[in-house]
Amino acid sequence: MRVDPCKGDYGVPAAMSFASKTRGWIVCNTQATAGYQGKAVWMTTDGGGSWELRGRTHPIGPPEPKQQVGNLPGYGYPTGAAFLADGHGWVLQGRGDMLITADGGHTWQHSPLTQLDTIAAQSADLLSDRLGFVLLRGCIVRLVRTDLAAAAATTLARWKSPTQC
Repeated sequence: MRVDPCKGDYGVPAAMSFASKTRGWIVCNTQATAGYQGKAVWMTTDGGGSWELRGRTHPIGPPEPKQQVGNLPGYGYPTGAAFLADGHGWVLQGRGDMLITADGGHTWQHSPLTQLDTIAAQSADLLSDRLGFVLLRGCIVRLVRTDLAAAAATTLARWKSPTQC
């Protein structure tokens, strides 16, 4: 029997990434409030038969310590995810930073490629520890190539953005 990890307060599935037939991640959200959104990151190693909670922040800021798992920040609205089988991954967010993990979702860092409420990661593919692509949207739209740390990037293409600046 398959188990649904997105339930209760965290009942809104927001993003999913599978790195193999059996290993994957899902991001579940709560209702959003003024830039803040509770979120939980779950990992499966059996194709979705069971899920392990890797990170969670409480839906009401500041986070309640008993609800917090790892250091997943509450600011931002998850819109996408990209993971490698070894647990390196990205969570993309509207209004928030692109988040980076090296341990399957327990601890997170902010990517300097994004800026709160200014530049968002719209879409991404993480192909290896040395190669990833991110579509950044702000006053301009940029397709960039980066590595899994997403600390620096090379712009491959840029377009006019529909965002009014």
